Amino acid sequence: MLLRSGFFSLGFSLGTYVFNYRNLPRAIWIAMPIVTLVYVCANVSYFAVLTKSEMLGSTAVAVTFGGKIFKELIWIIPILVAMSTFGGVNGILFTSARLFSTGSQEGHLPPLFSYIHITRHTPVFSLIFTCLMSVLMLVTSDVFALINYMSVALWISVGVCIAGLVSLRYTQPDLHRPIKVHLSLPIIFFFCCVFLVAVPTIRAPMNTGE
Repeated sequence: MLLRSGFFSLGFSLGTYVFNYRNLPRAIWIAMPIVTLVYVCANVSYFAVLTKSEMLGSTAVAVTFGGKIFKELIWIIPILVAMSTFGGVNGILFTSARLFSTGSQEGHLPPLFSYIHITRHTPVFSLIFTCLMSVLMLVTSDVFALINYMSVALWISVGVCIAGLVSLRYTQPDLHRPIKVHLSLPIIFFFCCVFLVAVPTIRAPMNTGE
């Protein structure tokens, strides 16, 4: 029931070429400002409603905020947070397993991860591996420690990827790049990654695993 991904990707890529390379940048440029605006507005609303002591003493600022605004409807806040979490998991589920699959196609991981389902067109073994790694992370009962460790590891890996992108711009300038942005953007993003890793490590080294 499994087929090497190359047999499927050839035909699939022809049908999605225009969509990926024309609409994907548009989706990013439209979505990022909207998401940023929503997060900024949410934080402004927290500062407008809660005092400094209330924010510092709260383990869930959104719930504390909801308790003062919605009062008897405070139970809606945890439900909305859970829905948002599942939305994030859905996106990660689509992307993370395919990173392993692509890495396998490039020869960086065992060939097993490059196999996809013959009818569902999903990277089955990559999905199973992602599931096992997710279950393994649940051995800790301290969710805040898990979040801190994962955040630092995530931004380190993202920073390394961005550094590799900038390096390839100079070492292989003629490489085919269907989606290309100005070099200043990845450089700025790289320094943001460095900031997100360095500041927590300096301020709370024990909580970030450094």
